[in-house]
Amino acid sequence: MKNVTLPFFSIFFVIVISSVLKPPVGYSFLTPCFTIAAIIYWISNKKYLMNDYHFFLLGLFNDFFIGTPLGSSSIFFFIVKISIYFLDSRFKENSIMKNIRKFVFGITIYYFSIYLFIVIYFTKSPSISYFLMSYLLTLFVFPIMYIILSWIENRKKQN
Repeated sequence: MKNVTLPFFSIFFVIVISSVLKPPVGYSFLTPCFTIAAIIYWISNKKYLMNDYHFFLLGLFNDFFIGTPLGSSSIFFFIVKISIYFLDSRFKENSIMKNIRKFVFGITIYYFSIYLFIVIYFTKSPSISYFLMSYLLTLFVFPIMYIILSWIENRKKQN
């Protein structure tokens, strides 16, 4: 098994940070999802393959900290992982555009599955504008997360 401590604990740290950040009152969906950005970064990076138990455990931590139904984040993380691996098998080139394509596809699958989950589980149809705004904020946060996590990864390689 490869070294998974850096990806696991960096995602855990992002889960803790995003649970501490409080959204404005009445705008709970208007915060970017830092956790999925970190997960997609580590899924895209083939050197650090985390197994399904790591994703399940991180999903449980996310559910405990955020307060979502237990197991829902694990399912969403698995769906994103499977969809990115599917996209990775379809396109064989290795470039920055491939990483951007993976992230946009993964975040789209993530927010689409969350919306379907809310509609099915709670039998409510929430406003799509909140999801769209959170989706766009997450898209704009990913380059920052990419830079920070790659800097941390390079620092660890130097040491």
